[in-house]
Amino acid sequence: MTLRTKVIALLLCVYTVATVVALIVQQRIILPQFHRLERADALADLDRCMKAIQSEQEHLGVLARDWGGWDDTYNYVQGKNPAFEASNFTQNFPESIRLNLALFYDDQGKLVWGRALASGFTDEVPLQDYALSHLPPESPMLRFANNDSRHLGITQTEHGLMIVAARPITPTEIHNGPAKGTLIYGRLVDDDFIRTLRSNTEVQVSVWLPADKSLPSEAAPALASSFGLADRHIVERNSAELGVYGVVPTLDGSGRIPVGISLPRKITQRGAAAVNAAIWLLLAVGACTALIVMVSMRAMVLGPVAALASHATAIAHDSDLTRRVEANSRDEFGELARDFNQMMERLSSTQAALVEASRRAGQADVAANVLHNIGNVLNAVLVSRKTLSDIVNASRMSDVARLSELLSQHDHDLVRFLTEDQRGKLIPGFVAQLAEQWQREKGQMETELTRIDESLSHIRDVMEAQRATARPWSVLEPVRAGDIAKSALAVLAASLDRHGIRHSLDIRTDSRLKTDRVTIMQVLVNLLTNAKESVLAKGAGDRAIEFTVDADADGRTTYRVTDNGLGIQPDKLASLFRQGFTTKEKGQGLGLHYSMLAVQRLGGDIKVHSDGPGLGATFTVSLPAPQQAEQPRKAAA
Repeated sequence: MTLRTKVIALLLCVYTVATVVALIVQQRIILPQFHRLERADALADLDRCMKAIQSEQEHLGVLARDWGGWDDTYNYVQGKNPAFEASNFTQNFPESIRLNLALFYDDQGKLVWGRALASGFTDEVPLQDYALSHLPPESPMLRFANNDSRHLGITQTEHGLMIVAARPITPTEIHNGPAKGTLIYGRLVDDDFIRTLRSNTEVQVSVWLPADKSLPSEAAPALASSFGLADRHIVERNSAELGVYGVVPTLDGSGRIPVGISLPRKITQRGAAAVNAAIWLLLAVGACTALIVMVSMRAMVLGPVAALASHATAIAHDSDLTRRVEANSRDEFGELARDFNQMMERLSSTQAALVEASRRAGQADVAANVLHNIGNVLNAVLVSRKTLSDIVNASRMSDVARLSELLSQHDHDLVRFLTEDQRGKLIPGFVAQLAEQWQREKGQMETELTRIDESLSHIRDVMEAQRATARPWSVLEPVRAGDIAKSALAVLAASLDRHGIRHSLDIRTDSRLKTDRVTIMQVLVNLLTNAKESVLAKGAGDRAIEFTVDADADGRTTYRVTDNGLGIQPDKLASLFRQGFTTKEKGQGLGLHYSMLAVQRLGGDIKVHSDGPGLGATFTVSLPAPQQAEQPRKAAA
């Protein structure tokens, strides 16, 4: 027998078995699922009707609670509020609150006031028609366990079923006094009630008296069963309709009120139609599939495919891109194998190139961070250099040459010139002024030179810190938290003064840190530089930067830089520390990213807060206490 014949026979067998299995599954599993779904849906509809009836009872109970727990009602049943009746028991009461019966008893069991309305709330009926209007004082309806208890349920009256709610009449604060009577409200379960119930539940629901002759006999099992899950009874009347029955307990718990609904069997009908359609579709699809497979099947294709898949799995497992698959055949699989080998060669080359590119990218990132950090400090150096240039250009020391020339002209009579000539007499005072001016200029130049020395020293420290990253470990050093802040502010103080930016340093702690002094100083310089640029970019007006050093209860040191500059939009706060992200027109997005990595490397954290554009920003750097910091820490890559 040829392979083609074997394949055809196998396909026919599989198709036949699949069809039979599908028919069995559809008839034994799928259709019963629709039946169960239909029954569950029917029970859910009945429960919804039950809950709607219970909701009406609860609504009546809340209404009784509102009236029974009212101080005016409490005084009225005691004869202390005669105006209550005229102002509340109007002509349309209790129709106005959709009630058929309203009774007010005092604490002796005497009926103080009552009114009864017929079905539809139109005609008034005699109170004597209702047994509830002449209850004996010892009736359970007039007795309650406490001021917050009630009687709530359905009872059979002379005019049919009625939802009844009874509640003690108490003060507004029910625990402030004893009950002084009983309030009883009732609503008939009449045609109007049933119409409303059907409209709310969208179910054809009916409620019967227990001995009603119109009650279908099929509801008997529901009445005969115990309360709980067993008191729901489903009757399959025919293929198109279901009947579902349940019971509601009466007010005194001694009887049952039957409730029933009628439902069309839409779910089963649709399920049967879907199953039939699926069977015919399965037959059609199976026939087409078998025909296509028989026509398009090619002999012996699974072997080469499995070999190629196994080879690919092995490469994925050990990541060995030097593996090669045998490609001896000249068919499509041989061509595919050769293309696969060429692809592996290209992937191997690409992998090597990516490794080299990654190494170079890391070098570029390090260089960019170094240049960014040094650039911030060089700005301070340039400001100090400009200040020195201004001092030299404005200096009066050039007047020394003029003085020397004047003295040379009178070297032959220098004593007479200094003592008798008017210009000569001014020379000693002029020399004293020059000496005083020189002392001031010398002090200013020494200050700027000190700042230049500090900045150049910081540049050296940055370079040393960057060279240290080439070593596997860096050592933390003890330093005062306030000293780092002073050094960082000193780098930018001249620039801030030159631009008219108010700045203050508030050191509130004398704590010491065990950290990388150079790194933390550079982070603070970055934050101060950003704050300066933000207040300058905002334009004219008050420009201020507040720099605070503090410590929390856990011993962590916090540096806080607050400015009144441009502020930050809320949607940009989350991206502010991402590499390459910047809010500046010419920014590179390196400073804050470097600062975040540096602080995290030292076990700290950096956060930013801004109330929005134009409202400034606050950057907070938090560093661990000395006992929390690690002695040796790997340098950041």
